[in-house]
Amino acid sequence: MKEITSELTKSLTDFRRKLHQFPFVSGEESETIDKIVEYLSGRIEVKMTRIVDGNGLLCEFDSGFEGPCILVRADVDALPIQERSRVSYQSANAGKAHSCGHDGHSAILCGVAERLQENPISKGRVVLLFQPSEETGEGAKLVLDDPYIATLKIDQVIALHNIPGYELGQILWKSGVMCAASTGVIVRIKGETGHSAYPELGNSPIDSVNQLISAFNELPKQIDGPGFGLRVTIAGLNAGGPNFGVSPSDAVIWLTLRTLDQRVLDESCRKLESIVALICENAGLHYEVEYTEYFNVTTNDESLIEDFYKMISKMELSGTELKEPFNWSEDFGRFTSKYPGFLFGLGSGTDCKPLHHSSYDFPDELIPHGVRVFENYLRTQLQ
Repeated sequence: MKEITSELTKSLTDFRRKLHQFPFVSGEESETIDKIVEYLSGRIEVKMTRIVDGNGLLCEFDSGFEGPCILVRADVDALPIQERSRVSYQSANAGKAHSCGHDGHSAILCGVAERLQENPISKGRVVLLFQPSEETGEGAKLVLDDPYIATLKIDQVIALHNIPGYELGQILWKSGVMCAASTGVIVRIKGETGHSAYPELGNSPIDSVNQLISAFNELPKQIDGPGFGLRVTIAGLNAGGPNFGVSPSDAVIWLTLRTLDQRVLDESCRKLESIVALICENAGLHYEVEYTEYFNVTTNDESLIEDFYKMISKMELSGTELKEPFNWSEDFGRFTSKYPGFLFGLGSGTDCKPLHHSSYDFPDELIPHGVRVFENYLRTQLQ
């Protein structure tokens, strides 16, 4: 296999920085896809299909010969963060930044596209997916709900994510659970206002909010699950305000449930709803429980991970088998719950800023490395 040229590396690096400078958050990625289509047009000659209201893109490479169909995913969305890095290509879109490296993931997939165009696969098909809305947990579902996806007859799915804190370029893999399941929960409570001199004549939710937060924090003790079992994080609350003459009527609690077992997440949601019902009904309060940003467990297929390990060993690449899953979630889990597949990590350096940090910047040195790993795996599977 030919080496990745310096010209291709520079082209992909320049393009990555262009994506970084003009980030778009979940649900607003159509301009990002415009840039990807513009970059690939003239470089590849395959079918390109925009999906999810133009916020996603599929590129299909068909050998013309029988063989498996492998989908390779890169996420394209940015985060609602004000960038504070000092790079020359700093975000030009106020309050939006590529603080998770999806600009780098997208550039890597563009590089894979160019390499497959230059040296076509010998059997089967490859579908490159530029996926929107990963950060909100909605993108994978939107893609999988598109009827066109079923026509592709996908056999396996693969993806990567850059991981700060590990040596630059180090490959990270694990069989079984790779990333946690999680869901955001919004608990809305409604009582009745009252005069602060006579709060008993109203029905303030404050006491119930205190009871609920205490009960939520005790919930992990009731759950038996692998690893850390269940993690509850109170993300925020709102009740009342600087109206010193008024006893409040409404309250909202935001929290996250996180676990390494899909069954545990579903059980935890049911128990949480029971807790809310018990405390609010006893207090005569109206309540509503809403779920948002739901992520499945990302589970790596044992057989495919074995193939992947053999491939990186043959390439003599630096790699580490992880002992424990990552506690963060990835909506790629929706793909691995439907198809055999895996997600692997690429170390982005021990001195790299953490993901979602306002000064994070994807290391360009990873781009040719990511292209090389993806391409080698595809050719190993489709030779």
